[in-house]
Amino acid sequence: VGDTGPGAGQASSRSPVAFDPAGRVAVSRGDRDDVLAVTEVASGRVLHQLRTESAANERVVVGPGGTLVACVSTERVAVWDLSDPAVSVGRPLLKPSR
Repeated sequence: VGDTGPGAGQASSRSPVAFDPAGRVAVSRGDRDDVLAVTEVASGRVLHQLRTESAANERVVVGPGGTLVACVSTERVAVWDLSDPAVSVGRPLLKPSR
């Protein structure tokens, strides 16, 4: 699992970063605090922008298969399936009920 824990390439808790297991894709803060950018490492091209609905994104994890991305904030956990063509809409698969 590409984790953003201490010593795993994370600059700070304000800038979560995670890589897929192959190192081809990075997930990091996008151009806004409530957006995660899924970027192709080799080209720098943004493949997806995931709206997190929270500016307090603390951790980002990419699953072992490289298709699931999870983001933990102070308010929620969101999971996206990058293999789903609708992922660019940025709807998390899981959200806590209020």
